[in-house]
Amino acid sequence: MSEPLPNQSLDHDLEEHWAACHDCDLLLPIHDITENRVARCPRCNAVLYRHKKDSMNRTLAFSIAALLFYIPANTLPILSLDILGNTGRNTMLNGVLQLWQQGSWWMAFLVAACSVAMPLLELGLLAGITGHIQSQRYSHWLPKMIKWQHRTSGWAMLEVYLLGIIVAIVKMSELGDLVLGQALVCFVVLLVFTLCALQSFDRHEAWHRCMVLRQRAIAKAIACQ
Repeated sequence: MSEPLPNQSLDHDLEEHWAACHDCDLLLPIHDITENRVARCPRCNAVLYRHKKDSMNRTLAFSIAALLFYIPANTLPILSLDILGNTGRNTMLNGVLQLWQQGSWWMAFLVAACSVAMPLLELGLLAGITGHIQSQRYSHWLPKMIKWQHRTSGWAMLEVYLLGIIVAIVKMSELGDLVLGQALVCFVVLLVFTLCALQSFDRHEAWHRCMVLRQRAIAKAIACQ
């Protein structure tokens, strides 16, 4: 369901703020949106904001679950290939090291950044943002983390690496005995939980909750003087 942007004051002590339409750049006031409702631009009918139910709790749960599978997905063998008695086991970190040793330093950097470092950073930011908000504690790092999460959200490319693994399985299956490792299962679970965390995260609500926590911290500081 969709509804026009309301004109009444925000519920839950949230103040009105403004946002530009992504399609026509019309500047509009954005208010609190109830569940199963969508805010649309009155000029081009583009979706401005869609409420996500229980966003902070779900994002925190999915991000922590993904972090639990991060280490085994990167350190355990993904594939084991046996060719005439010679067995080779490959992990994600070993793949980065081998690319570096072969002289493909730029490819090693891209794989390490997009498939190892950025997913960890993104999950850490999601867990940090939602953890601060759910604990009702304001920190000057909270708005910075929300900004960093927005800027780094497009650099984590676990799904691209998974496609590369699938291609390697298809091509290497004819060379010898190929055994899928435990890390492949952990990697798939990591990818699923990461996508769920990103889908559940509501940056609009995060900024609103951050504003409320900041106002409470300022009021508390003034009261203690």
